[in-house]
Amino acid sequence: MARSFGSASPQPLSVGDIVSAALTLYRSHLKQYLGIAVRATLWLLLPMLGLGLILGLAVLMAGAESNLNGMRDLIGLIVLLVPVVIALFIYCGAKAQVNWVMIAWLAYHDLIQQPEGIQAGRRLLSPRMWRFFWAQVLVSLLLGVVNFGLTTTQQIFVASAAAIFNDGVWLAGLFTILYLASTALYAWFAARWALPELPIAVENVTVSNSITRSWDLTKGQAMRVLTVLFIALIVTLPLYVLAFLPLLLTVISTTAALSVGNTTAIVGVFIALLLSLLLLLCLGLFVTPFWQVLKAVLYYDLRSRREGLDLRLRSRGNTISDQISDSAGESDSET
Repeated sequence: MARSFGSASPQPLSVGDIVSAALTLYRSHLKQYLGIAVRATLWLLLPMLGLGLILGLAVLMAGAESNLNGMRDLIGLIVLLVPVVIALFIYCGAKAQVNWVMIAWLAYHDLIQQPEGIQAGRRLLSPRMWRFFWAQVLVSLLLGVVNFGLTTTQQIFVASAAAIFNDGVWLAGLFTILYLASTALYAWFAARWALPELPIAVENVTVSNSITRSWDLTKGQAMRVLTVLFIALIVTLPLYVLAFLPLLLTVISTTAALSVGNTTAIVGVFIALLLSLLLLLCLGLFVTPFWQVLKAVLYYDLRSRREGLDLRLRSRGNTISDQISDSAGESDSET
């Protein structure tokens, strides 16, 4: 557990400090984080192989159109494989998530100058695997409900305005304003539920309490959280775009064939999707650890502001980067 400094004066970080601290900690522990990321990615590859098998069978089925018995057998095999692959995605996704959360857990303990080892993290976090999984599911459901409510409200307003006014320009302006307001409100909710894993990992709370804990910690800080996440997104977005280039180029080049339901074009899109997912996994080896470290620094900062948790990163005249680097060196020597 994190050390509490009681009445010690907390030193909250600025937005720039948070991003800088995350980058410094990420660089100083890159080898350790990449090792964990490789393990997480290998877990995610298992269901990807299952998806690849289904796509391969789909290709064979497309080539066996004249053989009804062969098509029937392939369809039956695909139907049997689909639930297996879905189960693999759930289980392997949960196993991968434990490893991602472990990066944030290790980063947090380095920040509070109580470095922990990977083996200790596995013993502690592995039994909480399904709590991490269900916390993410619950957050996704809550955000889905928020999105549905905002979309429905927006449509009601626009429909009501269209029934009263007959000015297309005015309606377009109203729709734009409502869309921007809905997006901002959705982002605000997403920021409030941005850190459900850290309370489970650090404070060992239940799934429902982790959602409440994230909501409480981000009270009055949603804009700061959004600003930090937006900066990180700007830095990493080009990599995500690069990962989905094969899919985008394939869809653009086969639009005409897809519109008439061409089987070969559909299979080509699925293969491009598989390739994009593989690229996303490879890029995730480097990008996801940074996001997890950023979450750890955010979690510290929010606890510092609300509970007086003090990292003392700037004590004795040192900069944040220097202090984190010193802590990182001690952690590497112990592990």
